[in-house]
Amino acid sequence: MKPIYFDLDFGITCIDTRHMRDDFVAAYLIEDNGCVAFVDTGCYLSVPTLLATLDEKNIKREQVDYIILTHIHLDHAGGAGALIKHLPNAKVYVHEYGANHLIDPSKLRAGVIGVYGELFFKQFLGDLIPIAKDKIIIAKDKDEITLGSRVLKFIDTLGTLAIMCAFGMKNRAVFLVVIPWA
Repeated sequence: MKPIYFDLDFGITCIDTRHMRDDFVAAYLIEDNGCVAFVDTGCYLSVPTLLATLDEKNIKREQVDYIILTHIHLDHAGGAGALIKHLPNAKVYVHEYGANHLIDPSKLRAGVIGVYGELFFKQFLGDLIPIAKDKIIIAKDKDEITLGSRVLKFIDTLGTLAIMCAFGMKNRAVFLVVIPWA
């Protein structure tokens, strides 16, 4: 399947994760001076699309430095465990409240199946793959990481959910989750 993505300015690519349908959930790819990061992953079923995007853009999997998760809802972060298996040098940045769910996703899986059922889980989310603890970095408020020549700053967005935003200083891009019913 050919990936659907849109190159935005400043080395940012918007990738349609094709979660449930087209034009519904996006992940982002940031490239800067040979350094690469994903912001969010979509669900497990989105991983082939993300890998195909890397292939189309001639980005080697070894070049990906980070997977940055804005929050751990499965439509945005459910593919992180599967994706990291293909990215040998990548680390996952996540809010401290989400880290344990990535290391052991059994409670997350049970909760989703309890609410939506096994069929929904398999058909629309696929699976949840644990992430090794040594691949996870806890992102704290005001932490900064360098990606090429840009600095990404994490902002703890207290409110309905404990989530994180990554703020790209170079281009003023902000990646966050919007919860319209909150």
